[in-house]
Amino acid sequence: MNRRVLPFLLITAAPLLAADPAAEVAAAERAFAARASAETTKAAFLANLAPDAIVFQPGPVNGLEWWKDRPVRPGKLEWGPDFIIAASSGDLALSSGPWRYKNGEGKAVAFGHFATIWERQKDGGWKVKLDLGIGHDEMALPGAEMTVAERHPAARKPNLPITLSAIHAKENSIIVDKDPPAEHRQLRGLYADNVRLLRDDQNPYRGLNAVIDSQWALARLAPGGGGVADSREFVWSWGAYDAVWEKGHYLHVWQPVKMTWKIVFAVYSAIPPEAPSAPAPATPSAPASPPAP
Repeated sequence: MNRRVLPFLLITAAPLLAADPAAEVAAAERAFAARASAETTKAAFLANLAPDAIVFQPGPVNGLEWWKDRPVRPGKLEWGPDFIIAASSGDLALSSGPWRYKNGEGKAVAFGHFATIWERQKDGGWKVKLDLGIGHDEMALPGAEMTVAERHPAARKPNLPITLSAIHAKENSIIVDKDPPAEHRQLRGLYADNVRLLRDDQNPYRGLNAVIDSQWALARLAPGGGGVADSREFVWSWGAYDAVWEKGHYLHVWQPVKMTWKIVFAVYSAIPPEAPSAPAPATPSAPASPPAP
């Protein structure tokens, strides 16, 4: 190689090597929210959804098609990220944080948490692949502070072969057991010690012990889709869940932990009682994400 060319290549490649996908996704999420505030929620979603993005209104639908047909209404949806998990390959990431909805009079009337799967596009930018949310009591929106999940040691050099179908098989294999010790063993086998879990009407759970103490019970899962990062250490999956007390949709982010795959982030969003059910597993019903103005 021409020695004059080599320094130029090293200089131009440096930004790519130094790229921080977590920071990029946080910036994309904040820009997404800023556009919703400056313009409309509809304009922001249409600008940020991937062509095959999934949103829940109340069941899973193509996001672009749903938002194209929705009229602009008074009210503002505001949100911000406070937690990011990014694949080391820089092609997939999860962003999560609080949201609030203000009506046409500017009064905050609904609150909750969102979870968004982002995918890098061919042009280097990021688009939303899936958006799912839950509702809970009032919580302040985050500032600039944000937690970026550290990859588990096993995830740094993943040597566990994985496919999306293998993850779906694990989700299909869950046995709902009313015996607490047996259920706790399954929970510890499924969730990482530092798992974050979102469910309706509850503030976010942080850590496996908090999940167990909450008396969260296992539910039957019917996988619907997802994706695997190029680095093979980040897998996301979504589908329907059927628990004794409710039905809804879930989102899981899986990573290798201590030589096995575990859920490091989970959302369980319940179907509103008045919402009709839909076929499962490919297109089961789900609760609405944050209220859409």
